[in-house]
Amino acid sequence: MNDNLPVPVPVRAAGADAVALASRPVEMAAFALLVRVVLQRFAAKCLDAKIPADVRFAASLDEAAREGAALLDRVAAGEPGAMQLLQRSLARFAAARSDIDSWFARSGTLPWTWEEAAEAADVQFPRVAASADSGRSRIRSVVEALSSYSEWFDGPDSAVGTANVATILLERLQGAVMVRLFSLDGVAPRRVARPGAGQASVSSAAAARAKDSAPADPAEPPRCPKCGAPMRKRVKRDTGEEFWGCSAYASGCRGTRSIS
Repeated sequence: MNDNLPVPVPVRAAGADAVALASRPVEMAAFALLVRVVLQRFAAKCLDAKIPADVRFAASLDEAAREGAALLDRVAAGEPGAMQLLQRSLARFAAARSDIDSWFARSGTLPWTWEEAAEAADVQFPRVAASADSGRSRIRSVVEALSSYSEWFDGPDSAVGTANVATILLERLQGAVMVRLFSLDGVAPRRVARPGAGQASVSSAAAARAKDSAPADPAEPPRCPKCGAPMRKRVKRDTGEEFWGCSAYASGCRGTRSIS
């Protein structure tokens, strides 16, 4: 498996980190461990262990993260069938992302805007040393990353901060898995312009698949016209108008689409 993918480096640190993770499967697996730990923090802060529905919610969330991380461990170990393993892991992390979205909806809390998320999105994941003691290095990287997010975990609005950090990390990991899938599929990512923010790494084939056509199933969200990722409904705070925004914004994509 080639760990030195010829991919462009986006301007935003979040996007660069996602591309770097995609090129280093061992680090991507370590990042998945970080995601699982942050989701456990989210469950502890935002869910009530005395409410059966919240207990089931937390168990479902942790199961998705655990299975997704285990699949990426297998990719890092060089098991055959990497594309299938990556696709399955992507589905698990997408399920976890959907769970976080449902928490925002039922709690009446709006996720951060792109501007509000920028500082947390720019935190980079520490490198995992390639050594015989890689297990220890992996844990050290996760611990260091957790400390980088402490102001959002422990701040005055720690529940909302933790939920938003979980969202950012999940979207970054999904972006990394997609980049890795593109590389295995023989699709070279390319740069596209996005206003005011430099460049982002996307797949030209994914963009073509996501061309302005509506989704086949009206219940399914459309695909991003820039990178092919699923889109999510967002609200403009100044006007209250809904629009489709790319779910991979934390990885550097700023694709949007009108609801109508």
